[in-house]
Amino acid sequence: MRSLLLSGAAAAALTGAVALAVTLGGDGEPATAPVAATPVAATPQVAEQLARPSEDEGLPFDGWADGYPSHAVTALTPTLAVHATPDGQQTHELSRFRASGAPLTLLLLDVADDWLQVNLPVQPNGSTGWVRRDQVEVAAVRYRVDVSLSQHELRLYDLDTLVETYPVGVGTAAAPTPGGLFSITELLEPTNSDGSYGPFAFGLNASSEVLTEYAGGEPWVGIHGTNEPESVGRDTSHGCLRLTNDDITELAGLLPLGTPVRVLT
Repeated sequence: MRSLLLSGAAAAALTGAVALAVTLGGDGEPATAPVAATPVAATPQVAEQLARPSEDEGLPFDGWADGYPSHAVTALTPTLAVHATPDGQQTHELSRFRASGAPLTLLLLDVADDWLQVNLPVQPNGSTGWVRRDQVEVAAVRYRVDVSLSQHELRLYDLDTLVETYPVGVGTAAAPTPGGLFSITELLEPTNSDGSYGPFAFGLNASSEVLTEYAGGEPWVGIHGTNEPESVGRDTSHGCLRLTNDDITELAGLLPLGTPVRVLT
């Protein structure tokens, strides 16, 4: 069962949407609620309009948009084979869809011919691997999120330009928010928007480095709202990042799956 210090899931597909039953736990009282996983993807076509490469500037492959700070890959095959090196030993086999029903979308780190290095949604934090180019779709990502733990601040960048800052609650000394480079793997919408997670919760491929399990599942970290707005801007969680409900709602309408999230001291 998946837990975002947060959630575990049994997926169920609905017409026109990806949906599931999720047990929320972690920073508040556990509650079972239907949750919609909502991917929001930037398209290569839009990216090209905003940053056209010159005719003699070769791009690595279709979907790559020169001038964009990041790219993400989404699995196209039922399972995605992950290798230690290009053409090397297989280390993981990941399902095309996550337990929440969200499509498997990974942050692109490097390119080597027909192979792409990606940031993996597995423990330990920072795990990477290589996937074949023909097994994924590539899209440009214009946004980046930086989180300063010491300043309790989440910073939103658009094409590497700082456009907004938000106060954020972070993990306590006993259960700190892990640092490093991560990415958004899913977007969940709890039925009870007044509950512990507010109206939206982003799942990250980050897990607690102190807790070994949470609410019966792996201790995955998320970014979510809260019904305790006074906790925002403080060391208050089991590792998740808390925003006000207004702020998480704003970001839920902006950030695609695969958006990089850097957690800094």
